[in-house]
Amino acid sequence: MANPLNFLTLSTLSCLSLISPLSYAFSYGDPSALEQAQLELINRARANPLKEAKRLGIDLFEGVATTQMSSNPAQPLSFNAQLLDTARTHSLEMLQQSYFEHNSSSGISPFIRMQQTNYDYAYAAENIAANGYEGVINDIQFAEAMHNSLFIDKGYPDRGHRIAILNPNMREVGAGLAYGAWKYDKSNFNAALLTVDFGTRKFARPIILGVAYDDNDHNAFYTVGEGLAGVEVSITNNQSTLTASAGGYGLEVDPMRDYTVNFTHPQLGTVSKVVRVNNDNVKVDILLSDFTATNRPKTIANQPAQQCAVIEQKKLTIPCINAVGQVYAVELLDIGQKPSNQRFGIQSINFKDLSRATACGSYDATSGVANIGCILIDNQKYNAELVLNPAAGNAIFDLKLHNIFMF
Repeated sequence: MANPLNFLTLSTLSCLSLISPLSYAFSYGDPSALEQAQLELINRARANPLKEAKRLGIDLFEGVATTQMSSNPAQPLSFNAQLLDTARTHSLEMLQQSYFEHNSSSGISPFIRMQQTNYDYAYAAENIAANGYEGVINDIQFAEAMHNSLFIDKGYPDRGHRIAILNPNMREVGAGLAYGAWKYDKSNFNAALLTVDFGTRKFARPIILGVAYDDNDHNAFYTVGEGLAGVEVSITNNQSTLTASAGGYGLEVDPMRDYTVNFTHPQLGTVSKVVRVNNDNVKVDILLSDFTATNRPKTIANQPAQQCAVIEQKKLTIPCINAVGQVYAVELLDIGQKPSNQRFGIQSINFKDLSRATACGSYDATSGVANIGCILIDNQKYNAELVLNPAAGNAIFDLKLHNIFMF
């Protein structure tokens, strides 16, 4: 993949001294998966700057005066809907109007743009970056490459992008992306433009933030496409929100308190984590495996069984089913011969052609569908699917499925 462009620049840090008479409630926004990935990479760097520099093959203080930056961890950043809107709008305008500057085409600075979205900042900064490609952009590679370029900051005086990424005064961010045909310096490119607006609102409180994801690539880190949307996040003072479409969330809270953070998956139940919040933001992620580990049934088969599932006396016995890398034996009670029993969260069992039946079934936690590879009914073999009912409330699921089927 050709990558002929890598333009990087940084605005100076600014502080506003006047107090706005207006106050706006915090909102996380709805970042895309690539925008969420940018935040996760930034927060990984802030959590351990020395490790991030080592990963990228540089000295953390290369090109930077030690008085401008610290190797200490910095608080994690949360998305802010106003900053996200500001960043996206600027990236899109640069793409559509074929320029690459911090000021807009009409001369409006990043800091005025933030104020125009009613973001009343005490601290603010902006990074912008652009990559132009001759071919198709690989989303996952792009997300990390853009962050790496900004952190390494090769050739930029005083490594201002790295300093902005690690600035401990910042609490929130908007990482806005735009893609498309872009004409720059008399050449046409397939381009991706990124604006990262950092900020801290006046009188801002700490934020409990994080991301819910299914670690499909088993690297213990969020990857584009792994986010879990619609997970309810609630805390002990009755605040609640749902994870956004890319899996992220944020809740503004009072400082110097302990909080119980409850994560409720629409199918897998609730997992709770206790956190201490001082004056800084706190990051609390939740993985799909956190739910599945909590709700695994007690009976686990080490090897796939070779016999079919059986329905007898209103009980379905599934000898083996693969779920989240584990193999389980499962029993469902009181389901009837061809059930539609909402009490146990079962919407339907669809009996299919037996010719393609296999011995061991599989469960997809995202869709809530269990493929029962082989089922025996009245001496006839069938292939079947078990479709869970996401509309059934959590209390209904707690009745049986947390301990018997849901994993």
